[in-house]
Amino acid sequence: WALVSPQRWRRLGTLVLVGLATLVLLAPLTPVMMRQIPGYTNANLQLPSLVAYLGDLARAFTLGEYAPGLSGDGGRWLWLALLVFGAVVGLLVSLDGTARSRWDRISLLVLWLVGGLAVYYTILVRRSAFDPRYISFVLLPLWALAGWALANLDSLARPAPWLAAGALILLTVPSLRADLTDPNNFREDMSGVVTWLQERATPEDVILVDQRYPFGFFWERWSSNAFGDLPATPTDEAPAQYLFVDVNKIAERLTTLAGEARNVFWVTWFESDNDPGAVVPAILDANGELLGSQDFRGYTVTEWRLDPPLTFQLPNNVQPLDLRFEPGIVLAEGDWLGRQAPVSRTHPTIVALRWQADQPTGRPLKVSLRLKDASGATVSQTDRVLLNDRHLRTNAWPPATTALGLYSLPLADVPPGVYDLSVVLYDEESLAPVGLSDGSGVEPVLGTLRVAE
Repeated sequence: WALVSPQRWRRLGTLVLVGLATLVLLAPLTPVMMRQIPGYTNANLQLPSLVAYLGDLARAFTLGEYAPGLSGDGGRWLWLALLVFGAVVGLLVSLDGTARSRWDRISLLVLWLVGGLAVYYTILVRRSAFDPRYISFVLLPLWALAGWALANLDSLARPAPWLAAGALILLTVPSLRADLTDPNNFREDMSGVVTWLQERATPEDVILVDQRYPFGFFWERWSSNAFGDLPATPTDEAPAQYLFVDVNKIAERLTTLAGEARNVFWVTWFESDNDPGAVVPAILDANGELLGSQDFRGYTVTEWRLDPPLTFQLPNNVQPLDLRFEPGIVLAEGDWLGRQAPVSRTHPTIVALRWQADQPTGRPLKVSLRLKDASGATVSQTDRVLLNDRHLRTNAWPPATTALGLYSLPLADVPPGVYDLSVVLYDEESLAPVGLSDGSGVEPVLGTLRVAE
C-alpha cells in the first residue's frame, strides 16, 4: 500500500511511527507475551479447515453467532452479497480515475482485512488455538469496507444506501435479541456461582478455582497468584484461590491450601484445560467425603468435606514395571494405594503410573485400569486419555517424554478382598488395544490391590 503510492516515503514513515507507537503501548506486556506465546501450542485442539475458518468468522462478524435459523443464514448471505455488489459498483465507478485518492484508502482496508486473515490463519496452523474474538482486529476494515460498499449504491439510486443499511440493521435485531435476552445463549453464569458459594461457604472452608478470571471480580477474599498463599482478609469470607494444577506438585499444593479446611469447593470452567486428567477430584475423593456438585452455565462447583488437619499424599513407594507397548510407550514404574496396606472401600484409590515415550505415537492413546477378581471379572474400571505433564496427547509428545499419570479407581461397590490390578493401552479413536512389544498380550497385570472391610 505504501510502496505503490507516489507519496511512498511519507506513508512508510507513517507506518514506522505507528509501529513504534504500538511497541511502546505493548512494552509493559512484552515480558509476559515473550514467556507465554513463543512456546505455546495446544495439540489437543482441532485445526479448522480454511472454509470452516472463514465460515466461523463470517457468522460471528456479520449478524453475530446467535442469528436464529434460516433467517440468520439468509441474512448473512445478504450481508455479504450487498458488500460484494457495492464493492463492484465502487470499482466500476473508480475506473474513470476521478476517485483515485479514495481507492488508495480502500486498498489499505482490503490489505488490512485480507492480510490479517491470512497472517492469523498461518499462525493458527502452527498454534491450533482459534476463536473469532482472537482476530477481532479485522472488524474495523471489514465494517469500513461494508460502509463504503453500501455508500456506492447511491450511484444506482439515491435512497439505495439507506435502504440497504436499514435492511441489515433489521436483520441484526433478532441476533441481538437472542444474544442479550435468551438464556440458552448466555455463555457463563459467574454471578450464580458466587451467590451459591456465599450461601454455603464459611471462613473455615476453602474455594479453589481453576481459572484466574473472572472469579476475583466477584469475590473479595481472592488470590490469583498461582504459587501464593491463601488471602488473609476479609476474615468473614471463605478464602478463594486460583489453583494451577501441576501433577508433580499437586499433593503438596493441596496440603498448603486445604490441609486445614473443613470443606473444599472446586470451581471448574467448562472449557478449562487446567486439569484434564481430573487429578484434583481424584486426590480429594481419596481424602474426603464427596458432598455433591452444582452445575451452572459454564461452571461446575464440586464440594468435599475433609477431616483436618490433612496431609495429602500420592502413592510414592514406586516399583519398576518396565512394560513396553508396541507404539514405543513404556510403563516404567508405578504405585497405588492398596498395594502394600489394605485400602478402605469408603474412598476411591489412587494409582500413580510413570510413562515414557521415545517419540510421538501415530494416534492418541488411552489408559484403562481394571480391578479383577479371582474369576477374571472386572469389579472396577477407570479410563483416561494418556497425557503428559503439559496435557498433550501421545501423538504430540516431544521425544524422550516422561509423564506421571494419576488415576482414580472407585471401590464403593468392591467387596473386601485381594484383586489383580491390570492395565490396557488402546487407541482413543478406534478403541483397538495396543499389545506389549514382546507379544505377551494386551492386558498385563501390574500387581495386587487389597480392599479392607
